[in-house]
Amino acid sequence: MIYLYLYLAIGAVVLVVMYVTHKLSSKSESEGLKDILDAMNPERKKLSYRVINNCLVPVLASVIAILFWPAVLYMKIKDMRDRGPGGKFEEKVFGVRKADLLAKRTIQQIESDEVIEDPLGAVPALPFGHLNKCWKNLLAQMMDGDELWSFKSKWDGNWGRTEIRSGYVLVREGSPEAFILTARTPVEKDDGG
Repeated sequence: MIYLYLYLAIGAVVLVVMYVTHKLSSKSESEGLKDILDAMNPERKKLSYRVINNCLVPVLASVIAILFWPAVLYMKIKDMRDRGPGGKFEEKVFGVRKADLLAKRTIQQIESDEVIEDPLGAVPALPFGHLNKCWKNLLAQMMDGDELWSFKSKWDGNWGRTEIRSGYVLVREGSPEAFILTARTPVEKDDGG
């Protein structure tokens, strides 16, 4: 029985240390963000939501952390290692490489290929549909000598999910710059079996 008490005591210490390090390293929810979240989800103002969110969830999380402290400790160490030397998680940013370029295209070719035809009329019959404004912004960045190319790229994102991304990119002096995505296709992992 003493081992159970020792195990739970270590779990309580781990919980306190994790809580203190979290409070020291994280920013509190700003009033502006709180107002936005409240506007997006009116349920946040209800007493039942506040009781669940501010009382029940922390108590359950604490109990789980005390009972499964080795797993919690492992996840915290892994998180700290993944964050890098600055102590912040460095999110990968997608960019188009020269190797991803497929074919040079004209504005007219792209616009004729990317017109959305929705029989129900929910999407405007424009190039890229609802994303037409993004397309116009990309075109507004073009300068003399710039080219438009189609691209396809394999991307290993931040959450370990691999996908094939394709679209069109503005190429300036042989270097890919701004782009618009037209497809993101998840790549299924091969089980090897």
